[in-house]
Amino acid sequence: MTTTKKKPPRIDDENAFSKMSDEEIQRWIFEALQRPSDFGYRGDNDEIFQTWSLGPVIKHRDSDIRQKSDAKNIVEALEEDPSLADDWEVVSCNHWAVGWVEQLSFRVVDKDGKVSRVARVIKGLLDTIEECGSLNEEDVSRMEYEATLENIESHYCRGKLKDDIPEDWVSEMFSWFWDNDQSAVEPCDGDGGYPDDKQFEACARALEYWDTSEDEDEDEG
Repeated sequence: MTTTKKKPPRIDDENAFSKMSDEEIQRWIFEALQRPSDFGYRGDNDEIFQTWSLGPVIKHRDSDIRQKSDAKNIVEALEEDPSLADDWEVVSCNHWAVGWVEQLSFRVVDKDGKVSRVARVIKGLLDTIEECGSLNEEDVSRMEYEATLENIESHYCRGKLKDDIPEDWVSEMFSWFWDNDQSAVEPCDGDGGYPDDKQFEACARALEYWDTSEDEDEDEG
């Protein structure tokens, strides 16, 4: 895993709709402006569902790391262009299934009724995610690495370690796993890696972090 983070990609917005016919573009506009059947908008944007879309859900309470990374990189890509500042916003909404969602609301059509530039940019970003799996794989890897460190630090067996282990014990354990048992730190279920109890103990013993006093008590018993 790498901890290097790159800037989100710049999108060639001029080509976002280049492979679509006029009819397909009009259908895309129509669908973008529809009100979801299970949603009631309570915001103060009078143009929502007229020239603005409520927009796609980019993050929710149960989002995995890849979704969180894409949501962050979408926002960062849009923020890099100040000329788009008045044409998009992230709207937070309650949701019956996942508690809350964040939706990317944006201007769909300009004053001439044509697809807006921000719509082209956003479609380009979403198309990239669909085609490539994410906007920034290095950012995904970084977040998976950080989540793995958090999982190691909060592991159930943490209480069985010595009191005087080094301050960098978490990263040292990760390095040991990486060199000796990568399955323990492989991302799973959209989160970071999480070593099982046996893996955690094997690593801790190898690094001499494990409190062996309990072993001695068991031998005496």
